[in-house]
Amino acid sequence: MFYNKFCKCGCGKRIEKKEYHKKYGIPDYISGHNISNPSKQIIVKCKECGKEIKSSPNKIRQFCNGSCKNKYSWKQPKYKEKLRKSHLGQIPWNKNTVKKYIKYCKTCNKKIITKRKNQIYCCLRCVGLDMSEKTKNKIRVSALNYLKNTRNIPYPCIGRYETQILDYLENIWDCKIERQYKSNGYFIDGYCPMLNLAIEIDEPQHKKKKKMEKDLKREKNIQENLHCSFLRISIEV
Repeated sequence: MFYNKFCKCGCGKRIEKKEYHKKYGIPDYISGHNISNPSKQIIVKCKECGKEIKSSPNKIRQFCNGSCKNKYSWKQPKYKEKLRKSHLGQIPWNKNTVKKYIKYCKTCNKKIITKRKNQIYCCLRCVGLDMSEKTKNKIRVSALNYLKNTRNIPYPCIGRYETQILDYLENIWDCKIERQYKSNGYFIDGYCPMLNLAIEIDEPQHKKKKKMEKDLKREKNIQENLHCSFLRISIEV
C-alpha cells in the first residue's frame, strides 16, 4: 500500500505505508533518498565483509550494518584494552562458589577431585568390580526383560555348530535338551532336565584368557542356581 504523496527528491516514487507513520507522521522522503544530490552517491566497500554500499560523499559509511561494526571493533587492540581495564579488580561470579573435595576410589584407590560429597568410585568399571553377586544378577535379569519387552530379542546369537551337536546328543541319550535355557540372567546353550546337566559348546573365541575367566564365573553362578553338573564341549577349527 502506498500514499498519494511522492518523494521530494524527484525520483517520482510514492511513499510506502508503514505502521510507525501513525505515531511519527508521513515522511517527505523514502529512506535513503534524503540526500542533497542523489546523483552524487558513492559506492564504498564495508570494512569487515567487503560488501558494496551506497553512501553520500559528505558522510562516508564504513560498515553495511551494526553486526559488521561490532565484529570489526572486537578485533581492534584498543577495544580489547578498554575491556580489560574495565574488568580489572572484578571477582568472577563462579570463583570460590563451588567446593571441591579430594577423595580416593574404594576399589582402585585412585585420587579423585570432585564436586560431590558422596562420590566413592572414579569410574563405572570400579562400581561393577565392587558390586555383590546378587545385584549383578538383578541387573542381568532386568536387562534381559527390557530387551524382551522393548526390542523383541528373547534369545542371543546361536553358535555355528550348536544345533548339530545338541541334536546328535538328543538322539544318543533319548531325552529332550532345552535350547537357550535361562537361569540367573544367563542363557545356557542346552539343558537336560532329566539328567540335570548343563551343556556349553565352546567355539574358538572362548579360548581367550578374559573370555575363559568370564566363563568360569558364569559356570559357578549357574551351578549354584540349578545345582547341576556341567559339560563343556570345545571345538577346534
